[in-house]
Amino acid sequence: MGGKRKSKPRQMKKRLAGVPTQFDCPFCNHSNTVQCKMDQAAQVGKLLCRICGTSYQMEINSLSDPIDVYSAWIDECQEVNARILSEKGPSSRRDRSRSPRRLDDDDDEDDDF
Repeated sequence: MGGKRKSKPRQMKKRLAGVPTQFDCPFCNHSNTVQCKMDQAAQVGKLLCRICGTSYQMEINSLSDPIDVYSAWIDECQEVNARILSEKGPSSRRDRSRSPRRLDDDDDEDDDF
């Protein structure tokens, strides 16, 4: 005297997270404006910002993903910035050891309650 036989719960299909092909531009700071195109036949990965028009390309292989091209671009930007700062020398950098200026609040005129 058993009850109804229970069926197995359906298994939900897992969605595979796709590899992103749009990224944030480090020059104009707009999000999702850098489009990555991978040309496997020519073995070239290209990045192009739709807003500011900045572009970058690098040699790729069959294992490269768009994030690899974007990461190489960001790394190269950081290297160029570090090289520029080192060429300017320490005299061009602002002395950060000083304490920030404070504004004195001497206007007691608008403090009427």
